[in-house]
Amino acid sequence: MASAPRSSPGWATRTRRYVVPLGAIGEPSGLDPLLALARDDDLLVRAAALEGSAGLGCPAPLRTLAIAGVGDDAWQVRVGAVRGLAAVSGDTALAALASAVADLHADVRKAAVIALGDHAADPVAADALERAAKDIDADVRGYARRASA
Repeated sequence: MASAPRSSPGWATRTRRYVVPLGAIGEPSGLDPLLALARDDDLLVRAAALEGSAGLGCPAPLRTLAIAGVGDDAWQVRVGAVRGLAAVSGDTALAALASAVADLHADVRKAAVIALGDHAADPVAADALERAAKDIDADVRGYARRASA
């Protein structure tokens, strides 16, 4: 991954292939590479890095980027950010996840609902899941109902 120059064809594709597993193994040494990739110019690399951060529990430096990523212009980054924040409990993360339930893109809303499922007892999460149960997208509604059950 690090040996190929960024300008080489397929660099971003090859990088994304390894980013999520880097976090998924939960090895703390993955923090610095994930942090660097979460700031990459390629939106899919950023999305994969933010998603991969869940495997490390989305620690503070990545958590800050993930919370900001919930408002990114690219829906793929927003999905990655939401999936990374799924590993975090706490008011700030829950507020970001709850706001993502109102996202314009259904994939972001679905990821947010799935992430909120682990926190369904929290009033912020419960309110967001209740709103999501009335979503126009059938997948979002279904995941919201399953999480609230």
